[in-house]
Amino acid sequence: MNTATQFISEKRASLLPAVLFGGTIAGILDIIPAFISYGMRAPQGVAAGLIGRSAAFQGGIATWVLGMMLHFFIAFSAATIYCTVGRELRFLAHHWVVCGLFYGMGVFLFMNLVVLPISALHLAGPYELRGLIEGILGNMAEIGLPISFGLHQFGKMTDAGVRHMNTPAYSLSPATKLIRPILVGGAIAGTLDKIWGFISFGLKSPQAIAAGLIGRSAAFQGGVATWTLGMLLHFFIAVSAAAIYCLASRKMKFLADDWLVCGLFFGAAVFLVMNLVILPLSALHLTGPYQLRGLLQGLVGHMAIVGLPISFSLHKFAK
Repeated sequence: MNTATQFISEKRASLLPAVLFGGTIAGILDIIPAFISYGMRAPQGVAAGLIGRSAAFQGGIATWVLGMMLHFFIAFSAATIYCTVGRELRFLAHHWVVCGLFYGMGVFLFMNLVVLPISALHLAGPYELRGLIEGILGNMAEIGLPISFGLHQFGKMTDAGVRHMNTPAYSLSPATKLIRPILVGGAIAGTLDKIWGFISFGLKSPQAIAAGLIGRSAAFQGGVATWTLGMLLHFFIAVSAAAIYCLASRKMKFLADDWLVCGLFFGAAVFLVMNLVILPLSALHLTGPYQLRGLLQGLVGHMAIVGLPISFSLHKFAK
């Protein structure tokens, strides 16, 4: 065996304990709530995504076993993806708590907004607020954390990985260096998001933002004053999001170094917090139900026009 082949084999072998640990724990923790919520036939519901509802629930023990196998196959696949990527992005192992929580969120969104709609179940919404929040939080704790902890605990680290993790490309000191990326990132994200708002909802869309603070009636009857208020609120939110990201980078330098991956996840998180937390608590009291198309458009849009401008600004200016 030549040196290159031996090195690749060692890398794969070093991931095996992390994948087995993360996939096993995540699969067990995820199936227990399913048994509690849906009964002992929950694995047949998993099998229904592959062979259809009728065949799955009429198949007895065979489809029950099939469902369990599919469930753990998905769990091990999620663990394999995280651990494999973690070989290149060492912060996934080092900052396992934060990264695991975000990864669990990503797994839930991918399974429910992509996989289930194209499965034999064709589950495409509408989605209730409570179900989305419970599902996201549950997957963050039950899926994301066990997988990220498995990599943190069992994933072997090469010397190159140690240097990459401990010597980030960016040093953010003093804190005043963050002012520029916060303002630039917030301004670009706010501008792109507002252009999208004008195209989608018309020129009165800033008044809809103001309605979250002062109510729908007052906002749309206020004319230019509430239009201006809405614009100010919109850019305040954008700059606040940029400030959160940039300030977090003082402890997690990888947010500046690996800006592409981190920006995409941050944009998705901004969308979810705004739509599942802020808007339900606002004067608009928007609590769903949420349509599949709207969720997908909002997530992808915020990943591209909110998360990436903010993370790239930090990457560009806060060296």
